[in-house]
Amino acid sequence: MLKIGDTVHGHKVEDDEWYAATVIGVHEDEDSGKTLYDIKYSGFLEDEAYEYNKPVAEIGIAEEYEEEE
Repeated sequence: MLKIGDTVHGHKVEDDEWYAATVIGVHEDEDSGKTLYDIKYSGFLEDEAYEYNKPVAEIGIAEEYEEEE
């Protein structure tokens, strides 16, 4: 499980790209019981930097991406 402060890559669905981000919140969905994450993207304008309630499928561990590059 990821924790607040972890460095990750988040999938921005609207442009189908992955970007560096930091986990800023971790919580459980009340209906499904699945863990959801709030993230802040690096290098984005403040009003575009945050995404909330992202499932784990839309988050990757930063080290996984560094190895592929």
